Amino acid sequence: MLRKRWVRAARLSEYADGGLNVIPMQPLVLLFQNADAHHRRGELQQAEALYRQVIALCPDHAETMHRLGAIALRRRRVREAVEFNRRAVSLDCSNAKYHLYHGNALFAAGQLNEAISSYGEALRLQPGWAEALNNLGSTYEARGELSRACDYYQQAASAKPQWITARLNHARILASQGRFDQAAREYHGVLASHTDHPVALGELARVYTMTDRADEALRFASRAVAADPKNPRWRLYLGNVLLSCGRFAEASASLREATRLAPDWPEGHHSLATALQALGRLDEAAVVFSRAVELKPGWAMANASLGFALLNQRRLDEALAAFRRAIEIEPDQPQAIAGQARILGLRGDATKAHEILREAVVRHPNEPAIVSGYVTTCRRVGRHEDGIACTEALLASGSISDEDRSGLCMRLSELHNDAGRYDLAFLAARDGNELRLKHGRSFDSLSRPFDEQIGVFQSEALRDLPQASRDASMLVFIVGMPRSGTSLVEQIFATHPKAHGAGERQDIELLGKTLSEHAPAGETYPACLTQLSGDQLDAAADAHIAKIRELAPEAHRISDKTPHNFLHLGLISLLLPGAKIIHCMRHPLDTCVSCYMNEFLATHSYACDLTALGTYYRHYCRLMRHWKKTLDLPILDIAYEDVVADQRGMTARLLDFCGLEWDEACMRFHKNTRLVNSPSYDQVRQPLYAGSVARYRRYGAHLDPLRQALGDELPPD
Repeated sequence: MLRKRWVRAARLSEYADGGLNVIPMQPLVLLFQNADAHHRRGELQQAEALYRQVIALCPDHAETMHRLGAIALRRRRVREAVEFNRRAVSLDCSNAKYHLYHGNALFAAGQLNEAISSYGEALRLQPGWAEALNNLGSTYEARGELSRACDYYQQAASAKPQWITARLNHARILASQGRFDQAAREYHGVLASHTDHPVALGELARVYTMTDRADEALRFASRAVAADPKNPRWRLYLGNVLLSCGRFAEASASLREATRLAPDWPEGHHSLATALQALGRLDEAAVVFSRAVELKPGWAMANASLGFALLNQRRLDEALAAFRRAIEIEPDQPQAIAGQARILGLRGDATKAHEILREAVVRHPNEPAIVSGYVTTCRRVGRHEDGIACTEALLASGSISDEDRSGLCMRLSELHNDAGRYDLAFLAARDGNELRLKHGRSFDSLSRPFDEQIGVFQSEALRDLPQASRDASMLVFIVGMPRSGTSLVEQIFATHPKAHGAGERQDIELLGKTLSEHAPAGETYPACLTQLSGDQLDAAADAHIAKIRELAPEAHRISDKTPHNFLHLGLISLLLPGAKIIHCMRHPLDTCVSCYMNEFLATHSYACDLTALGTYYRHYCRLMRHWKKTLDLPILDIAYEDVVADQRGMTARLLDFCGLEWDEACMRFHKNTRLVNSPSYDQVRQPLYAGSVARYRRYGAHLDPLRQALGDELPPD
């Protein structure tokens, strides 16, 4: 066969010194055979050198030109590839293969119209050629003509059913068109003959994720990882499925592995940061979002996500800069627009925030971030009916995810509640919470963290536990169930000129996890505390105190208002002697109904179910009684209802407990412009009012499951 290619070459002649020199055929055949052998072994540099020798002797040999074009394309020398293949086609225009490869080179060069012509000529010469049909599909896809691309992919798959590439391309383009059922059938068709094909498994998982079929998505994503464990894409898909199911710790593990396998993949870092944010690890999430932006600065969504992460850390100027970068990249980026408006609202300019979002919602009536932000500002400026109409329209459209529907239901609940339509408010909150629990959350282990703390911190065991020797009297921890008045108490405290309110921080929880790294293998927090030394606790205390002191070097007292630090009072007593605890309380029904009707991080999923919420509240009460009985720790109980009834008296008690002299400014806490990034941020900028006392009475029998779950913790009505 190689010999036939050289019949024409044997007749070629060249003139030298005025005489006729005929090129011998046999050396050329051997030279070509040698080049071909290197080419087949993947030794492209050697093959190319030999092919060039052939061309030097025989300049118009089409097959050698074609081979040089193929090597140039493999080595990403696209312009050379186009030229070599153009010459091959001009030398032998009847060879369909040359037209196909010329099309490939033109495609790589971005000359899509010319590529389509070349593929078309290949098909004219060889009708039904699957490779040419598939590549035509790719070219039309690159031009954004998805319907034509889909047709050609389908023809390629029909022409060569055993060719998996064409079938996978067809399925992928079907999914990109939203034809998910057809895409799923195509992927299943591939799996029928290739049971563990990782691409079919992984992309099928993605299709099921997009159609909210979480169980099937999880099954196929897990199979893709098992089939190809070193491919970061399947780890990403699995992590995203786990995220959608609310299994955030598992999602984080899978996504962390994806970023380990592909450390420069911005999408992996973005998803990992999203999982960390859902776990409440906000500091770490901000760092990972920053990495995604560093890797892909022109990705508007990553900049917007970083903005929200920075906003959660109260780094407003940096957050605003991130939102502005996103808008520079994509002027109508909805999350960034919503983020900018959110910052305006936090800074007290609800009217300007409303104006921005009112314009944005006209352009993005189906964008949940815009609608949610707009509805929030409608509450602030008294446009409740506008907010209700906008929310109900988007909910009725059926075009958004369950997660987004849940958030909008909670916004709708707030609007109805403000308007005094309490039954509608409760029902909307119930719908939102049920959507959050749609994929199933188990509440069987609600008691575990409480039991673990009580098990370690027994009276007789406390004598043997190590303790730091540092003075932490500058620290004040404001704890209690969420929605029990912690934001109000910190606002009063932080208005004192010698105090600083640091807001909600993760430091104590993370300290517990960090200390476990210094304990014997297998010992986790809090059990690890029994294995540590006083020196280790001193070192941890020094680092924590220095970190907090940096927030306000001149302050006499600094507060950490993380409600769930009530879980860690044992650790605080060992690590930070001298610290004071302010324990905020409120009527159990008011506390729990406010939790139920607000949107919290998914790590607090107990708040989405009335029975689980009541059960969790009882465990919290049990633990607080245990702390008061066993710990040598100053704890001041402050009831929300008492603050409302006697603001001056309770403020004086609070300041005295913290070692601060009376200051009249604390009575005007609502004029403090400090940022409060919590659901209560607008409430602490108002004078005290009694409207939230006995709020639970508005919801009547709706709360019966909660009353039953609270049991003995419910005071007489």
